[in-house]
Amino acid sequence: KFIPYGGLIVELTPSINAYASYAGIAKDNDTFGVTQFDRQPKGGGKFPPITGNSKEFGIKGGLFDDKLNFSLAYFTMTQNGYPSFKPTGVGECKSWDSSGQCINRPLEYDIVNGYKSSGYDINIAGKITPKWLVQAGFTKLKIGKPYASPNSDSELGDELNMDYGETYTAPAKTFKFFTRYDFTAKFAAGIGMRWNSGVKPKPWGHGMSNGQYYVSDKPKELWQSSYAVWNAMASYKINKHAAVAVNVGNLFNKRYYTNARGNFYGKPRSVNAAIKIRW
Repeated sequence: KFIPYGGLIVELTPSINAYASYAGIAKDNDTFGVTQFDRQPKGGGKFPPITGNSKEFGIKGGLFDDKLNFSLAYFTMTQNGYPSFKPTGVGECKSWDSSGQCINRPLEYDIVNGYKSSGYDINIAGKITPKWLVQAGFTKLKIGKPYASPNSDSELGDELNMDYGETYTAPAKTFKFFTRYDFTAKFAAGIGMRWNSGVKPKPWGHGMSNGQYYVSDKPKELWQSSYAVWNAMASYKINKHAAVAVNVGNLFNKRYYTNARGNFYGKPRSVNAAIKIRW
């Protein structure tokens, strides 16, 4: 299958460029594990490949004799062929136990087209003074809803209808910052942080029971508030051949989940030291 890709760069000034890019999408449909034997499209068979495209437009360059570098980007992605998150029914039985009871009746899902996500990214980096470096970046991400919210008259259903289908493993907003200062020709130290906005994951206890669709009864237990992780570094140049560096990850030992849906904790505070030798 031919997958188109292309890009265009326009020089606005000797130090500033604008660009645009386009890329087609074609990949196996393994969303939510749909290639497994217990899921199938409505009517049976296999899920078609996911197709679509991604586009990006931006501008990047340098100011003040390249002492300040910046980039601004806006990106979109459209995908077709996604299975709906909510099962629409059950298919024919695939296997039975020794007593003749069905033990594998696959769930059926509709195919959804026009699944869209978009966002923008801003980055700056430069030296405030010859010895002081500063870098910062902000990303805003929005993932659309490839399916409708579950219909429910319960309090749970009302809560889910507020945010159901939005991002769950990826934060909607991310901010990064780092600064380093060269105190002497040999010694430098820096500190940085990454902030993620809060995440409200989709409920992951769901399925069909007696012909009725159900979802987890306690989705809030999977929610994660916004958090920041700080890191620090220091380096010392012993001579022209050797240097030592120390890096501290998660400086304040912040407890957080790397994936709000999977409930895996992020790395605790860590300290790494290294000696680099060049000849």
